[in-house]
Amino acid sequence: MAANSGDPATVVSVRAFQVLKIDGYSRTLNTPCAVSCFRSCPFRVGGRIWLISYYPKGCRRTNTDFFSPFLVLVDADAGEAVAAQPTFSLLDKDQKPVSSYSRTTTMTIFSALNSSIGYEKFMRREALEQSEHLIDDCFSMRVDVHVVREVTSIVVVPPYI
Repeated sequence: MAANSGDPATVVSVRAFQVLKIDGYSRTLNTPCAVSCFRSCPFRVGGRIWLISYYPKGCRRTNTDFFSPFLVLVDADAGEAVAAQPTFSLLDKDQKPVSSYSRTTTMTIFSALNSSIGYEKFMRREALEQSEHLIDDCFSMRVDVHVVREVTSIVVVPPYI
């Protein structure tokens, strides 16, 4: 967030969501790397570019029994820091969030030094594989993104005639 320069500012809050469908879940597990990552197409929320990273076998060698989703600020180097709060939700067959597998992070300042947030141990792979939410080797996750930005107002005074 910008430092207070004395100019009037308005706080803008924007909410949007993106659905990531994993089609061919079992194939995502058959990668040669212990830690592999799949990414969504980039999308815009709050004037910034984001994507979802999905680690089917966890994002570290110590949590390979879980899958790990993350929200990533793609254009972190291109602009000022931005505050955002994602909610990650496994979706049921009707594309509704499953409350027992919905988690919201804290409001986080994203920047070039801190460009992602998520859950290393979102859900055990075994629990997903035994659930009714893995249908025909597919499942979907919804990531709701709440972006808060401070916009400085500039007052333009007409010239005197």
